[in-house]
Amino acid sequence: MSNNLSKAEKEKLLRLMKEKEERILFNQIGQWTPYGWQELLSNATEENNQCLAMAGNRVGKTYTGARITACHLTGKYPDWWKGKRFTKPINAWAAGASTVTTRDILQKELLGDPVNLLMRGSGAIPRDCVVDVVRKPQIPNAVESIVVKFHNAFGVHIGESVNLV
Repeated sequence: MSNNLSKAEKEKLLRLMKEKEERILFNQIGQWTPYGWQELLSNATEENNQCLAMAGNRVGKTYTGARITACHLTGKYPDWWKGKRFTKPINAWAAGASTVTTRDILQKELLGDPVNLLMRGSGAIPRDCVVDVVRKPQIPNAVESIVVKFHNAFGVHIGESVNLV
């Protein structure tokens, strides 16, 4: 690339680079390329109504579960997906051992940093799919439910899914 770009061209390039970074940051399921067991678990729903990931600590169980949940909540399934595909909005639960750990672990994976509201949508559920977030009373930064745009196979928004956290 030549250094002979005009100031306006440099500003446009910078603006486009920032836009690309934002699209990546706020569309995590669009960037998700699973490995090994993550793809097997995701695709196991083709033949199974229930699946379990029993594995060691820090191997990506919560990460994978959040991305699978986001796919089902939004209807946005990756090209490699062979598992169950919902054709209409769903209701889902995401539960943990306590409200605090649910906020700090599951909510963070689904929505992004619970403290920094500017980062909402940087988790598994894309920012442009988050319709509403209902706060949980008496627990700082905790979420009770998330209303999520659901899209059909053609990418058309056809309703809302609800995730109770």
